[in-house]
Amino acid sequence: MEDKEMLNGWIKLYHPGTGGVQCTLPVPADTLSADQARGLYQSVQNLLSAGFTASTPGLAEGEIKEAVTHLAQRLKKNPDGSITAILDVYCGGNWKLLHLYLNTPQEIEAFTRAFGLGLSDLPVWEGDTAIERGKNSDRDARYLIPVRGVEVVYRTNPKWEGEDDRKHPKRIFVRWEPQSESPRPGAELSTTARVYADGNRVNGNTAEQQSFDRYLTIYHMQPASRDALRQWVRENAAVTA
Repeated sequence: MEDKEMLNGWIKLYHPGTGGVQCTLPVPADTLSADQARGLYQSVQNLLSAGFTASTPGLAEGEIKEAVTHLAQRLKKNPDGSITAILDVYCGGNWKLLHLYLNTPQEIEAFTRAFGLGLSDLPVWEGDTAIERGKNSDRDARYLIPVRGVEVVYRTNPKWEGEDDRKHPKRIFVRWEPQSESPRPGAELSTTARVYADGNRVNGNTAEQQSFDRYLTIYHMQPASRDALRQWVRENAAVTA
């Protein structure tokens, strides 16, 4: 039996309903009847009338937004001897979602304003490529800084030519935005990067991050140290469960 999906092509058409939306519609090998074409039109109209939108509110066409979970910094040495900071942005996955060059004071200021961090707060990873999260826990703890409360808006790069393209990035940074979802109780008391009172950062271990957040929510203050947090977890198993 032939796979019906193999018989379909696709076409992008503009639907004028509720301000207009571009649709990608299937085109079967067999000719569509006028009634079938009107049915496709009405199906899109019904979706729009029910409240579906063509894009996320606040985003322009082609823009995508995701919550940032970790940051890392690399450095690029330029031909004139100057150094440019490279910011690797992670959104929950093991690989960076995108990277951006912080070339100007305005770009650095936008980063600092979004995260409450300076570049000096990010240790420099000396590798040539971005870190793969989860591959080396010690490396993750040292170089990947967990963050929250910020979303990155980006676009796919029309010049990107596939996985073998080393010239063009797959995604292009657009801007930072405050995370749209409501914070958990007590989250407003947290720093953007999780830091103990002794100045050491919480590592990439999920259990440690969750325990840190739980302690912060209950006591409205940071644990004194990693060892103090571990002792609190041992003594308060019912609270931390």
